[in-house]
Amino acid sequence: MLVKKEILECVAFVLYKDDKEQFHYVGTAFFLGEYVKDINRTFVYIVTAMHVIAGIKTKQNDGNVYLRMNAKTGGTKLDKLNLEDWQFHEDDPYADAAVFFGTPDTGEAEYKCFPYSALANDTILEKEEIGIGDEICLTGLFINHFGKHRNLPILRTGNIAMMPTEPVQARLGDSTVQMEAYLIESRSIGGLSGSPVFAHLDPFRRKHEVPNPRTDIFYLLGIAQGHWDQPFYREKDTVVKDINETLEKEAVNKGVAIITPIKKVIEIMGQGKIAEARKKAEEKYREELKK
Repeated sequence: MLVKKEILECVAFVLYKDDKEQFHYVGTAFFLGEYVKDINRTFVYIVTAMHVIAGIKTKQNDGNVYLRMNAKTGGTKLDKLNLEDWQFHEDDPYADAAVFFGTPDTGEAEYKCFPYSALANDTILEKEEIGIGDEICLTGLFINHFGKHRNLPILRTGNIAMMPTEPVQARLGDSTVQMEAYLIESRSIGGLSGSPVFAHLDPFRRKHEVPNPRTDIFYLLGIAQGHWDQPFYREKDTVVKDINETLEKEAVNKGVAIITPIKKVIEIMGQGKIAEARKKAEEKYREELKK
């Protein structure tokens, strides 16, 4: 698989700061860019999982979400975003997606926007026949090694195991809910919450359209939501009178991850304060072009 730079460079690590001025890593966010040709302007959206933002709200925090990004001159930069400016889905409370409209405040950060035109909406899913068995990759925060001097996102691969035909039972906060989701055969871990998940298609799928296809095809399928664990019991001490008193419950990752469909992000982009902010920004640029 030839990985495009956008796959690795469109992500940032999500942190919050507690009342002791300590930073905590809680997940991954990524950048989307919607290009409007007639005004030659790209509008930027930042996306993560809803449970990442909602989780910060339950902690002692300073009212902000921090994005750790690589700096153009080396090292990293922290961008501060207002916690209340993130929007969740207005109609589906179980859609695990959160969207922020706007570019990072710091002009020193280095990042790429994944194009809106490559979101795996219903039209693209049908046209490209994306489905069970197709390869996926996801990239984001590996909490055990995230990079001391630079962000070092990891990339994990797998395949689509199930399409979102029926609601999936999943954990959202402290509740068990029924949510629309893909299932993928790939190990998910805590830091990958909010990570972009891409469908990777072999270029030869387009051999009838392009004589000598050379470029791998990536579509943004959705957002990493979570996974299931399989509980098991580990014996602490074999020399005991009653084994039931010394069994410790543990769990292992089942290797199946839950993915929020990208269409939920598209829907949020058209709702509430996000849609209003986008409308005002576009009107502003159009007015400037008339001058």
